[in-house]
This record gives sequence, structure tokens and C-alpha cells, in this order.
Amino acid sequence: RFEMEARSVSALNHPGIATIHDVESTEGQKFLVLEYLPGGTLRSHLKELGSRDRELPVGELLDYGIQMAEALAHAHENHIVHRDVKSDNVMLAGEGRVKLTDFGLAKLRGAAQLTKSGSTLGTAAYMSPEQIRGEEVDGRADIFSLGVVLYEMATMRMPFRGEHDAALAYSIVNEEPAPVRTLRPALPDGFDAIVAKCLAKDRAERYQSARDVASALKAVRAEISGSVKTVVKHSKLPYAAAVVVAVVAVVAFFLFRTPPGPVNEKMHTIAVLPFANLGGEGENEYFSDGMTEDILTHLAKIRDLKVISRTSVMQYKNTKKTIRQIGEELNAGVVLEGSVRRAGDQVRITAQLIDAATDEHLWAESYDKKYAQIFEIQSDVAQKIAAALEATLSPAEKARIETAPTSSTEGYTLYLKGRYLWNKRSPLTMPSALRNFQDAVAIDSNYALAWTGIADCYLVAFGVYLDVPPAEAVDRSEEAIRRALAIDPDLAEAYSSLGALLTGEFKWEESENAFKKAIELNPGYATARQWYAELLFLTGRFDESIAQTRKAIELDPISPIINANLGWCYLAAKAGRKALTQSDKILEAEPGFLDALDCKVQAMVLMKVPEQDLFPLLIMRDSAFLPLGAPACGRLRDAFASGGLKSYWRVRLDILDENSKAGTLWWEGAYAENYAQLGDADKAFQYLTRLIGEKNPLLTYFRVWGFYESLRGDPRYDKLVSMMNLSKIQYPNPESLP
Repeated sequence: RFEMEARSVSALNHPGIATIHDVESTEGQKFLVLEYLPGGTLRSHLKELGSRDRELPVGELLDYGIQMAEALAHAHENHIVHRDVKSDNVMLAGEGRVKLTDFGLAKLRGAAQLTKSGSTLGTAAYMSPEQIRGEEVDGRADIFSLGVVLYEMATMRMPFRGEHDAALAYSIVNEEPAPVRTLRPALPDGFDAIVAKCLAKDRAERYQSARDVASALKAVRAEISGSVKTVVKHSKLPYAAAVVVAVVAVVAFFLFRTPPGPVNEKMHTIAVLPFANLGGEGENEYFSDGMTEDILTHLAKIRDLKVISRTSVMQYKNTKKTIRQIGEELNAGVVLEGSVRRAGDQVRITAQLIDAATDEHLWAESYDKKYAQIFEIQSDVAQKIAAALEATLSPAEKARIETAPTSSTEGYTLYLKGRYLWNKRSPLTMPSALRNFQDAVAIDSNYALAWTGIADCYLVAFGVYLDVPPAEAVDRSEEAIRRALAIDPDLAEAYSSLGALLTGEFKWEESENAFKKAIELNPGYATARQWYAELLFLTGRFDESIAQTRKAIELDPISPIINANLGWCYLAAKAGRKALTQSDKILEAEPGFLDALDCKVQAMVLMKVPEQDLFPLLIMRDSAFLPLGAPACGRLRDAFASGGLKSYWRVRLDILDENSKAGTLWWEGAYAENYAQLGDADKAFQYLTRLIGEKNPLLTYFRVWGFYESLRGDPRYDKLVSMMNLSKIQYPNPESLP
């Protein structure tokens, strides 16, 4: 067990855990060398306070509890359970810090059992019921012991008592301790409930992670912060000095102040981290993700805030990164984190707003409500965050935030499930997403967001995600968008979907008006800006396109699709080298990301790079775009080896013919680009013209793709451009592009 402690503690690296420096032995006796902590144990400190008839100050009580909970969270996340948490194993480290020590009974996941089955480990007064019964334990046993320490710090007494071990064990397993506030009424609201939850007999009813305990304690700490006033002794000399300092400060402020800028802007940039699902059921994951997305969407409606989009924040789900690291990576000044638990018709939601640079809690709240009140909670969170950040909230924005999207909680649940599945972008999940949206509008036909969900399913279908011909998908998407806007004429998501639909129909002016309306209604909606940027580069407005894309990147900095969009901006402007550089940047972070890979291939074709450099990426792209199995890829490799790219394109055409699926997105476009590369312009234009008749939105990229550069100069090229309601483009000097 001694060796195990050495291994377990040395594996941990946390400011709340005592550091092990070495393992030594002398005369056959082994010992650990731990960091020196001069403050003694928490237990001795509590005894000393008790001897003077004093209590641990509330601020210290909460700070110590938060530090212990975070230390345990770190241990548990590294698969280590302490099993002997007690005030004797908490050391005072000075400057208001405590450290957890003595992992002598620590249990490592997968470690051999060192004691006989059914034996008890730990210190009796702090043991959990399952430890007393000799059962297998996990991190929730430490949470129970932490609850005992919190009770002890708050009341200066133990929650469970007995004249001997058997009586003490009986009390822990069967009796409820006196509520903390009956012994110390001045404690803040919420603390009693935290302790009671930690001390639940059934571990399934306790906090399921120590990090949740830390979050709950931080919420209580935030509520009392600022309530302690500094008492100033009145003395003429300090008063005079204070006046002088104040005058100097005011003069300096007006002489040397810099205008408000990046600092204020950064503090108005917020990242809403994925809310933790405490429901204990995987099926409830859609609810926690849905809460994240809905609160994010509410905040994005406030023009005075810049809200990091869903794509960038969802990667931090279950992350071990600190708030400061996340803030730096997203360039966000503040971070909102929280948790949700749903049980039947009850929901519990906690949220706290944190300064990413200082880890200071700016606002925190807990909600215990009926599920039917979920929209009130979302609205309240958004408005209180705006107030905490001193953001301007217009009456129109306030009204939009307070408007419930549906009167049916059942419909809302279906919508959340639909979005959860839609965001996965998979042929396996898209049909289920569509059914959930359809079921939601069957319950509430006036649920505009659900109609937008239906539209978005068909918008991205393209014969890949849904087995629906492109022309039919376009018609169904249009119908759903019209229904959504008839219900809610101010729904930004619907206008964004409408803009994308109209782009595919070559209705450029109407499409631009739809995107502008979406951005006006929701300035923080990154997808609207991304799709608007596509319209701009398709119509030859390259500087504007790049500017919109950069704004979208600010809102969604880690989104691979939005970052890849910048590469497409450069490609559309025939700036092949810049497109290549941007694509490489995305592929370095997201190897194999299809949009970036396609952009790179098109840029290389445009730049006429050597065949041997293009071929590996070309076959990688085809294996992703087309259902090419290993035999087909082998044939293509053999073809290239024997006759270069011309041979490659001929064999590829044979493979397309063998597996023809006329009417689906990729196959029509694949034929067109194939014939263009083989120099058969007649066949290439035949397939491109067919795409127009099918209302296939991919044709909008006709002028962008490098594959069709060989067709430029043919009169049919200009005719096709005219059929798309486009005019000729004056391409800029690539070096002049921002």
C-alpha cells in the first residue's frame, strides 16, 4: 500500500494536492518525502478555533471546500479514489490555501486488491455507508467524506456520533444528521443543501462528481462575494492622504487614459461551455446539449455581446482544460459553465459566469423548477448575464429573449433531440432528426424553430444524408421555411436557412436580403455570416466575403467549416496559393476534414501542380466523396502508375458507370468534373446543365472549382454563368486580398 501511495500521489499534479518529492529508504525503512506545509492540519486549526470559542469564517469555509473538491476532482479524473478524506488529511498551506495529503488508502483503477474482500478502509467518523459495509467504492465515497469535513468546518462538530465504532457505523448508515443551519443559522442559503446532498446515504443521490460539488460551492461563494465591508478607522492623516491620492488618480486618469477598446470588447465576448449532464442517463445528453445551445442562442441575440458559437465550444465537453486556457484559446473574456439535471417533470440547473483571466466568479445562480418553466430559466440566465457584464439590452432584444418558442414542453423535448441528432451530420442520424422535428410540429404546428429544423434537414440532404432527390429536398425545405417565417417573422435561423436556399436557386439579391435580415436579428449567428460570405464570393465580392468570414471566425474560432470557408474565399478569387495555405492550416488541426481537403485539391488543380503531388490528395478526396472501396482505389492507383492522371480519370469514369446512381448529388457533379478533366467539354456541359434542372445547389460553385478552369473561354461557359443569373467577374491581384 505504501508503494501504491507513492505511485498514486506522484501521478497527480494539482495545487490542492501535497507534492511528493521522492521515495527514500534508510536501514530498510521506506519513507516518502513530501513538501513541507507549515500550517498544520485543518483538524488542529478547527480545534484551536474551538478552544477560543470561535468559528471558521464563512469565506474560508467555502474557499477550503472549493479547493478540496477541486483536488478530489483532479484525483478522480486520474482514476484515483482517496478513501480517507478527513480534516486530519487536509493541510493548511498559507495564504488561504489548503492541500489534500495522505493517499495511503488510495485506490487506483485496475490496481490489485490489497485487502481481503469485505474489509473496511478509512477513518470511521468520515466513512461512507458503502465503505462501512465493505462494498466496492468509487469517487462518490470521497464526496460523502468531503460532506463530513464541510459539516465539521461549518459547525465545529461531527455529523455522526457514537460511543463506539459499532454505534458510529449504525449512525452513518441509518441516521440523518442535524441540518447545518440549525447549528449555525448565519450560513448562506444553499450551503446546507450542498452538505445534505454530499451526505446522502444512497450514492446515486449524491453529487456524481467532485467537480459538481466545487461548482455548487462556487455558486454560494459568488452570492456572498462583495457583502463584507472594510471597516476604516477615521484619522485625519490617512483621510488627507486619501484625498491627495484620489486627486492624483483623477488627474492621471484624464491625462493618460486610453479609450475603451479591446478590453471592454473582450469582456463582452462570452463562451458558453457545454452544460454537464448530471441526470445519470446517456439519453439525457440531448437535454444538456440543448440547454447549452439555447442559452447560447439567447445571448447571441444581444447585439452588445459577442458569443462564441456552438461548434467551437462543444469541443470542450468533458474537458480537463482550465477556464483560463479555454478563454485564451477562444479569445473570450468570460466563460459560462453549468450543469443540468432532469428527473421527470423537475429540472435543476446551475450556472456561473467566470472571468476567464482571473477565475473570478461574476455571477452564479441555481434553479430548481418544473420542466414547464425551462424557457423562463433560459431567459433569466441570459438577462442576468447581460446585467453582470453591463451589456446594453434593447427592448426588442429583451422581448425576443422572453418569448417562449413553443407552448409544448413535449414538442421542445423532441426539438432538442432533433437538433442533437442533426448536429451529428450523419446518414445514420439525419432521418431520426427529421422525424423528431416532424413530431414536434405535429404536437405544436406553430413551433417555428421545429419547422426550421425540418428545413435544415432537407437543406443539407443532397441525396447523402437523406434519400431524397435534390429537387424534392429543395421544395420541402422551402415549404418548411415559409411555414417558420409565417409563424415568427423575426426568426433569424429561418432567414439564414432561406438565404442558403435562395443561393442555390441563383436568387442572389433575395438571398443577400435574407442573410442581412438574419444577421440584423441575431448578430452572433456565425452560420448566417458564413453562408452570406459564400454568396459574396460566388458573386465576385471577394473583400466583403473575406471580411464576413473573419467575423464568423471571431464568433466560432475553432469551427473547421468556417475556417475552411476562408480558403474557399481565396479559391473563388483565383488566389490559389492563399487557398492552399489556409487549407493546410485546417488540415493540420483536422486531418482529413473534407471541405478543407476539397479546397486544397481544387487549388492545386488551379495552380497546375505536378501530377505526382496532386494524385495522393485526389484519391483521398474521391474515397471520401464517392463510395469507393479498396478494390476501386486499387484500380485508380494502378491507372495512375501506368498512365498518369489521364488514365486515372478514364478508370474513374468506368467506376462511375459501374456504380451509377443518377440523380444524387455527388454522382452528377463527379461526371461533370470527370469529363472536364478528360477534355470532353460537350459531356461536361451536358451534366452541368442537368444540375440546373435538378435545382442542385452545388452548381453555384461552378466558377470556383479548379476542375472547370479548362472550360473557361467556351461560349457555353458564359451561357451557364448567365443561366445562374451571374455576371462576369473581374478577378483581383491575389496579393491585394486581405
